Amino acid sequence: METALQFSHLNSLNYYLETLANDDLHDIVSKAAWFGALDVFQYLEKQVPNKLQSIIETHFSYYYNQAAQSNQLDILKYLEQKAPKKLEQMIEANKYFDGFFWAAYHGHLDILIHLTEKAPEKLEVMATASNFSAFREAASQKKLQVVKFLAEKIPHKLNEMLAASEFYALRYAAANNGEEVIQYLLSYPSTFAYAESHTREYNGSVWDFMMRKLSTLRTQQQEAEATNLDTVFDVASDEEAKLLFYIARNLIRRNDTILIDDLHFLLGIPAVKALAHTAVTLHQQPNELLRLALSVGNQEATTVLLNIPAVQHLAEQSNYYRQELQGRFNLRTLAADRESAMTALTQGEQQQLQAMAKRYQPLLKQAGVDEVMSHLRNTLQVHYEAHPATISIQKKGHNKKLILPLEWKSFKNLHLFPRQKAQAFKAYYQNKAHTAWRYLSKPNPWMHQDASYVNINEARTERWSTFEEYQSLISLFYLAAIDKKTPCADEHTFETRLEHFIDELAYIGRAHNWDKSRLKNNGQQEQYDDLEGDRPSCFSGVKRRLFQSVLGHPLLKVLTVDVIQIEINEFLFKNFKKAINPGNRFALKKAWDKGIEGEDLSEEDTKLIQSLNISLEQQQAFKKYLSSKYGPSFATNLSFTRQVNNAFLLTSTITSHLFKHGSLMVEFFSKLQTSEEQGERTTLNPQGFFAAYISQTQNTEAPASSLAPKQ
Repeated sequence: METALQFSHLNSLNYYLETLANDDLHDIVSKAAWFGALDVFQYLEKQVPNKLQSIIETHFSYYYNQAAQSNQLDILKYLEQKAPKKLEQMIEANKYFDGFFWAAYHGHLDILIHLTEKAPEKLEVMATASNFSAFREAASQKKLQVVKFLAEKIPHKLNEMLAASEFYALRYAAANNGEEVIQYLLSYPSTFAYAESHTREYNGSVWDFMMRKLSTLRTQQQEAEATNLDTVFDVASDEEAKLLFYIARNLIRRNDTILIDDLHFLLGIPAVKALAHTAVTLHQQPNELLRLALSVGNQEATTVLLNIPAVQHLAEQSNYYRQELQGRFNLRTLAADRESAMTALTQGEQQQLQAMAKRYQPLLKQAGVDEVMSHLRNTLQVHYEAHPATISIQKKGHNKKLILPLEWKSFKNLHLFPRQKAQAFKAYYQNKAHTAWRYLSKPNPWMHQDASYVNINEARTERWSTFEEYQSLISLFYLAAIDKKTPCADEHTFETRLEHFIDELAYIGRAHNWDKSRLKNNGQQEQYDDLEGDRPSCFSGVKRRLFQSVLGHPLLKVLTVDVIQIEINEFLFKNFKKAINPGNRFALKKAWDKGIEGEDLSEEDTKLIQSLNISLEQQQAFKKYLSSKYGPSFATNLSFTRQVNNAFLLTSTITSHLFKHGSLMVEFFSKLQTSEEQGERTTLNPQGFFAAYISQTQNTEAPASSLAPKQ
């Protein structure tokens, strides 16, 4: 029958109409909508007009979205003519979105234009649905005309759309080799700023874009000067100036003498020059370009920038950032460029990393990177065996807990049914120790088939992360994490220090599994783990995560937004858990479940949930604690203070801290009525590297190792 519909064989269709039951008419109409068989609709209208009208009205949304997805504009118009009221109801009920999304996904521009014309008031709602999914997926599928259409239709949402899910549109256009889409997206400052700072992933595309842009600008300058010799070439829009600012930033980052003329040219454009001393990028400080030039050791760029009076004036006020550079840089003698593994860090962080390298590099050299990595894998294995991933299976009518093995081969030998296997994968993905172990595995059979930023063998049968290029740095941080001869700072323990290191490795292994977002009950978006195959961090993101992987180490005390968020989460969880007691926990669980399911809460439920709110006194005590713990790094930083205040901010629609930060308590409430055996944790002795170290010096010296030196 499908062939008959696809090619409109009406004689064959007549045969099917005579032999099929009435209930099968839905299947016929559905396929006719998909294949665009308008003459089939016209034929049915003659043969069974009442049934056709009835079934169209019953399943209007389904047929309409089918036609939109398969690019059947004539069918859309036919359905609209047959059931105009159903179209109005469909638009009003927001059931219009599936067709819009799939038309964008498949690049059906005519369909998008038609849908927009039919419901112009719904365009923004459709375009922004599911975190701009239509735009993101159109970019990922290399549908340039659709990307342009959506960008032009909602310009006031453009920056939000470009940045959605950590610049999903750019990342997946790159993953699918959509260079035309990439070049278009790079024309927007926010996307270019993201791409140019991710050197490894987008270096080629960024370079091509910059060279074309600079060539175009020079041509425009020549044409302007040919018309009027006294003209001063400039760019008209603030967005264009910002884009050129970021191009200048990339030229500085490349630290290549050949590019200095291009930097001179850009900084000679008045609109760009006016930005040179400012903080264009969010969370950056003034003189962003000069600070970058100093950080990467670009002496020539530094000289060019200091010829701009506003840049020099700010630099003088800050003593040329000598404190920031910790005496390693000054304007007369610039140190050599930092090695590539450190260039994504700030100057202060680079110095911290250098101090740690000085401490642990001798030990790393003595033991050998391979030996340290092997020790790390053994540590992860012991942690996993102490708290393995498990699933529940039926055996002889009873539920039995099945402990999942560490290795893929042993897992395959379990011969699980498909449903059990799916449960097992999710259990693996949620186990931190196993996730970290997988990140360091070559190959990693748990890797998602469509994962970006991975290595693939020639036969394309095996995938693994890019961890090998960072083994030395991973080993360095691991040695810091297990060093019990260096006391923990900030109330951390040696156990929590190692656990956090494992957590960060696990996050690196699944960084892009957190790209999706969903709407919470309070109307806010939250990111979540999709519990699909591993999608590891991009190469450029690994450095940042590794630097944050060892908390509570005196050499690595650095305050970041992520650290503050961890503090907030731990504080909230501790207070929530403390406020929940045998007298209220079941009532809270009931109210929690109602809230999660979207049911209306009673006044009693609301009061109970709000009883867990953090009081103003508790909030002040928390901020006082952070100020005491981190000193001026927190107390004088308005962005960190604002971050904490926003965490406790309640509104007329968000009236409880529990639901505002509900993701922290999902696991707690899900396990509230269950009991779990707490197995005794066994850990690998982390002091294998330090056992033979008998220190007669200060902790600033490198620890010795009991391991044989690498020959």
